[in-house]
Amino acid sequence: MGRIDETIDAIGEGIDLSPETVPFNLSMMNPFDRGLVSYSSPNKPTVELCLDKVGTHNLWFRRVHQFSYGGIPVIIDVHRHFMPKVLFERYGALNKPTWRHQEPTLEFTFYHKLYEVDRQLQDMDEAGIDIAVLNLAQWSLKGIEMCRLINDSIAAVVKEHPDRFIGCVHLPLEDTKASLEELHRGLGLGLRAWAILSSFLDITLDDERMSPIYDEVSRLKLPIVMHASLLPKGAESAYTIGRSLARGYDISGAALRIIYKVFQKWPDLQFILPHMGGVLPMMKGRVMAFFEPPPELGFKLEYPEDIRPLPKTLNELQATGAIPYFNKLFDKLYFDTGGACGWMPAMQAAVNAYLPEQIIFGTDYPMEIHTGKDKKWFIDNIKAMDIPAKNKELIFSGNLKRIFGLKG
Repeated sequence: MGRIDETIDAIGEGIDLSPETVPFNLSMMNPFDRGLVSYSSPNKPTVELCLDKVGTHNLWFRRVHQFSYGGIPVIIDVHRHFMPKVLFERYGALNKPTWRHQEPTLEFTFYHKLYEVDRQLQDMDEAGIDIAVLNLAQWSLKGIEMCRLINDSIAAVVKEHPDRFIGCVHLPLEDTKASLEELHRGLGLGLRAWAILSSFLDITLDDERMSPIYDEVSRLKLPIVMHASLLPKGAESAYTIGRSLARGYDISGAALRIIYKVFQKWPDLQFILPHMGGVLPMMKGRVMAFFEPPPELGFKLEYPEDIRPLPKTLNELQATGAIPYFNKLFDKLYFDTGGACGWMPAMQAAVNAYLPEQIIFGTDYPMEIHTGKDKKWFIDNIKAMDIPAKNKELIFSGNLKRIFGLKG
């Protein structure tokens, strides 16, 4: 069995592609946890029909995918942005070239594809992306009115395209009462995850003000989709330092705050960190070398006194039994594949540093990867990686489906 050149997309054409009506010889295949039907005829190459049930929406979407041996997994992009058009109007960015808005606490680039849902869908189709998770966490620090506007707008997009988008709820963390109320209002609108920043002005993820929200999110078992703080506290804008380096540091710092503090009380929270975890693919070893958990985590490591204040080698960590304790915490984190504009050495570093069950496909579209062509290029490069096919399926959709509770 080989590969055909052409992808046939039957969504929106009103064609019934159910197994009962496809006029070809059918054979059921189940390379993954979804329904696949392979069919052929004398005049058509072998192609594949995938039928997937989307979460609790109880909706079916059908697409004939380009065929490759063993099947092509559903592809879900966890890192996708949407901005309501009204904000372009409010900030004078509508019908203007792409430009950067700068404030003392926020830097943001207005780019027209942020509000162009049809263009986003076209680029998804060109790349072969089935579903995208929408957020605009960068703007949640603008208060409750902004969060409500974003939540209402994303919910409207999801309602119009329930088979293509999943929405995140945005909360004004400086106001705990308003955050809890907006959390439940957003869930009532159909939003299915919480979008947060790696830091929220002076509020870091281990701040006590987060506790009531963590309590409720833990109770509800909501996924947490993180975005980098666009201008972390203390970051400078010169020479792109804030955009290219400070954000990665802030994400990595958020990971350590979660490991050391947040997991003490809420061990089951599911955080999806952006940009491959910032610097962690390269620095995970150093983080582990300094690992000394507080007593509140329930275990104590007995390092020899003469090396206790020093970083430990892998051999020293193994000798003291530290590695299983570190992994128990670290391996509960998830990381999306954005952050490097599709640069594959960074993706390889993430694959080397993390478990396959920790990595979730994300593009940071349209801010980082701007076109369907480049998204497809990134996807094809991941498909070409020398890793097991089952790991690619986990990256493209399996891990996200498990976290979000999507069926099929």
